[in-house]
Amino acid sequence: MFTKRGLAVASFLFATVVAPAYGIPIPTGTSSSDDLLVNFDLTSQNTSFDSVTLVYGLDSPDASGGDMSGGGLSTVPVTVDLFGGLNGNTFIRSFTVEISGTGVPNTVLGDAGARDGLFSVGLRVSPGVTASAAYVSAFGKYFIPGGGGDMQGGQTVTTSQLPGTFVTQDDPSGVPEPATVALLGLGLGAAALARRRTIV
Repeated sequence: MFTKRGLAVASFLFATVVAPAYGIPIPTGTSSSDDLLVNFDLTSQNTSFDSVTLVYGLDSPDASGGDMSGGGLSTVPVTVDLFGGLNGNTFIRSFTVEISGTGVPNTVLGDAGARDGLFSVGLRVSPGVTASAAYVSAFGKYFIPGGGGDMQGGQTVTTSQLPGTFVTQDDPSGVPEPATVALLGLGLGAAALARRRTIV
C-alpha cells in the first residue's frame, strides 16, 4: 500500500512525465506579420535540392474527417507563408493546407527559396478558427546522375526528415496542457501536505 508520501511522489511523476502536451496555438490573422514562424536549415544534408517536402502535425477542434455513419467532412484551412530566409525574411508566396483530421498534410515545394535548404514558413488561420501545430518538419530530395561505364543509372536521394525550429517557442512539447498543470498542482499539493503532517 502507498504511503502519503509515495502517493505524492507518484502524482508528481505522472504529472511531469506521463501526461501529454498540446501543440503551439496557431495565431489568427490576415497577413504574414501575424504568423507563427518556423525556421528550417537543411544545409547540413546538401547544398541544394530538386524539391523540399514539408510535413505538418496540425490539429483543430473545428476539423472533422467524417465518419462511417454519413457524418460530413469539415476541414480547416491553414495559410502557410513561405519565406526564402530565416525568421520570415524574403517572402515568396502563400498557399493553403487543409486540416481534415485524417492523415498528416504535406506540401512539396519547388521554389528556389526553399530548395537551398535555408528557409522559413509561417502559419496562420482565419479569425474565428482554432488550430495548433505539434510540429512542422521537412526533408529534401535531389538526383544524382549515373556516371562512367558501370551501366549504373542515376538515383534520387531523400534526406532524413528534420524538425523546424519554432521562433516563438523552440520546443512545442514544452507547452503543457491544462490537465498536466492540474496534475502537477495536485502532486505538489500532496507533497506539501505529507511534509506538513510529518513535521507536526
